[in-house]
Amino acid sequence: MYRQLNKYGMAAAFGIGTILFLLGMLMGTKEAASNVWLVSSYILLVIAGLTALGLPLYFGLKDPKTLKGTGISLSVLGIGFWIFHASADNTLLPEFIAQGVTQGEVQFSSAIISFTIGMLVVAGIALVATEVYNMVKK
Repeated sequence: MYRQLNKYGMAAAFGIGTILFLLGMLMGTKEAASNVWLVSSYILLVIAGLTALGLPLYFGLKDPKTLKGTGISLSVLGIGFWIFHASADNTLLPEFIAQGVTQGEVQFSSAIISFTIGMLVVAGIALVATEVYNMVKK
């Protein structure tokens, strides 16, 4: 099952990427092309989110013990995002006030960026720790 999912998932990702590339090339202006990329990135983000939540649930129906791990992982991510959101900077610059941006939007954007950087740092530390562990184990 995983092999088929991997094969078809890669084919779908390649197909979507090709279509988006062609759409971007067919657009005449930079504004239209950037709008296509922005909308397509939102669509891909929604697809990735639904897949990230849907696949563990699908496999969890076959083996309910895996749902516990999924729940713990989602809880840790939620708590981590809450911590980053609570500590995010909500300073509103004058040029953003003219565009109608609120402090809540600035704080949420700051939290998303900080959370992403934090997750990248955690992933980097985990990568290095795993490599060191594998070297020591041998």
